Amino acid sequence: MGEYEHTATINCRAQKVFEFASDVRNFPLYLPTVRNVIKQGSEHVRVQGEARGRPYASDGMYHVDYIRKRMEWGSDSDDQYSGWLEVKGNDTTATVTVHLTFEPHRDYDPTIHEGLENALASIKNLCEGTGGKVEAYAA
Repeated sequence: MGEYEHTATINCRAQKVFEFASDVRNFPLYLPTVRNVIKQGSEHVRVQGEARGRPYASDGMYHVDYIRKRMEWGSDSDDQYSGWLEVKGNDTTATVTVHLTFEPHRDYDPTIHEGLENALASIKNLCEGTGGKVEAYAA
């Protein structure tokens, strides 16, 4: 199984960061390849976007644990992946960790690592009010 993880510190109230990051309406604002998200019931979503010059649509599970400030997701497709994002912190600083798991094993892919970094940089920019979405590089 391929594992990817990245952590960032954001100078913003942890609760505010989690509320922003866990709202599916905000996914296109910070996820590098995502252009649209459609809720399909309380814990299912369809994500649409473009990666490496090709459009995609993916359905999957999406669960938010507001008490633990953690959201989890997983794809329904043959390209099995899952992940979680967790926010810890206080009224001034948030530490955000995002983790992705791919099955079957996927060799290290720098574009996935870059995507995690860009997503967290985008959340930081938007929550701190210092910028916007960091787009994916063309590959």
